[in-house]
Amino acid sequence: MQAVRLFEREQPDLVLMDIVMPQMDGYEATRRIKRLCGNSWTPVVMLSALSEESDVIAGFNAGADDYIVRPLGFRLFAARIGALLKGVEAERRRAALVGRLEATGDAIIDGLITLDANGVVVDCNAAARRIFACGEAQLVGRPLPLLAAASATGPADGLAIGGEAGAALPALDRTHEMRGRRGDGQVFPLEIG
Repeated sequence: MQAVRLFEREQPDLVLMDIVMPQMDGYEATRRIKRLCGNSWTPVVMLSALSEESDVIAGFNAGADDYIVRPLGFRLFAARIGALLKGVEAERRRAALVGRLEATGDAIIDGLITLDANGVVVDCNAAARRIFACGEAQLVGRPLPLLAAASATGPADGLAIGGEAGAALPALDRTHEMRGRRGDGQVFPLEIG
């Protein structure tokens, strides 16, 4: 329990975890620490004299990022910890870059919607959420045709994908004029490209 409280208070870059502890074993402490991490990554390294395969597997199943059996040489220990800390730094740089890209995307006044190969929305910026008058949860995961209004020419102003996974998207190398449907059902002119 003390390990979990210490983690909450200090927010370290890396956790060295013993398995045998008085109040709570290292497996449970690791599970709790990993839950506290949320979307961020703090590596947990189990450092133990327990060397049975089942011990190591239980450590990884609990969320450990590495399992080091004692005794071991200092050089090997330092190399493994150094590699994990390089990963932590790379993850911080990646998260900062993603944050900057999201901030840039949200500053753009045009709606930006990212689609996967099947035409399903995987991301959208703040302008797209305003334009479609709905939150990210209502846009992400929906096929593009569900955002387009039906017309006399077809189910989604000529979009041939009909919301089916794996169907072809219209060529996005040119602009398509169509009608969009907001979260409240209101229809509006829409240009995609």
